[in-house]
Amino acid sequence: MIEQTAIEVLRDLKKGEVHKLYLLFGADGDYLKFQISDGIKKTSLDKNTEVFDYSELDGNSSTASEVIRMLESPPFGKKRVIIIKNADKFKKSELSKVLKNTVPEFSVLVILSASKTKPPSVSEKDAVFVKEYSLTLPVLRKWIKDKANASGKKIQKDAINELIERLDHNLYTISSEIKKLSLYVGERNTITKDDVQKVVEAMPQARIFTLVDEIIAHKKNAALKTFGEIISKENVAPEQLLSLLLKTLMQMAMIKELSAKGLNRSEIARKTGIYPAFVVGKLIKITDKTTLKDIIADFHKLETADIKSKRGEIDLPLSLRLFIEEL
Repeated sequence: MIEQTAIEVLRDLKKGEVHKLYLLFGADGDYLKFQISDGIKKTSLDKNTEVFDYSELDGNSSTASEVIRMLESPPFGKKRVIIIKNADKFKKSELSKVLKNTVPEFSVLVILSASKTKPPSVSEKDAVFVKEYSLTLPVLRKWIKDKANASGKKIQKDAINELIERLDHNLYTISSEIKKLSLYVGERNTITKDDVQKVVEAMPQARIFTLVDEIIAHKKNAALKTFGEIISKENVAPEQLLSLLLKTLMQMAMIKELSAKGLNRSEIARKTGIYPAFVVGKLIKITDKTTLKDIIADFHKLETADIKSKRGEIDLPLSLRLFIEEL
């Protein structure tokens, strides 16, 4: 069994390379898991016989004997493809039975699981294990450019950067917004930064980075404006906003400590589990403007507000506003 990233698997599929067993594990990466599954189907199945040769099972209700029986049934076309969703809901004993069997030459088995742990025993040698779904910034930029090209449009570099700034690495949303932008520009051939700013709403997490940056820089008026927009225009509940602020400050504290030890962006991403690595880059830029002591102080102020709010002692939106006004 070999280990590959999701991007490596997609590149192989474009070349027509298909393995017999795919283990797509991890709680993240739903979009790329879908892309891989769809790529396997397109590469392996005949259009005329797809309805007979493609099966989708659910770990909540399927059994090992059912999976094995399907795998061993000869296809009507060139291949049979079986996808098991929610395989983490499979009983361990049932999943073990499936993985103890080798996959016939005429079949492809794809197992989707939220588990991050590699199965201890896999009999099939022609197998791929995937648990890494993050994209480096250059790969994400190229992916966006390719998506725009697929919609018949070019996209300027600063427009790509603006998309990433607003939507982070949410591939489902980026894909959807590129289609929307392609319709918006009409007969024009190129998507510009101005188009992105007019059409694409920023994701809450991207706005959180902006808010934290303004708080760290003591830009009180700008922070109050961003805070108001997040609460009113983007319909983010105060409790969710506070949770995101606390999470971001905690990540910043970890990054500050690891940066002081000389770790680079990729090493910090691996140590902290913050992906993709360019998100770490964003946080590094913010943490460079402050000290670990100040980050921890802000964290404790917000943590206290969280506790008092849950006790019903304070009004949370007012407390968050006062926190910013005291900068």
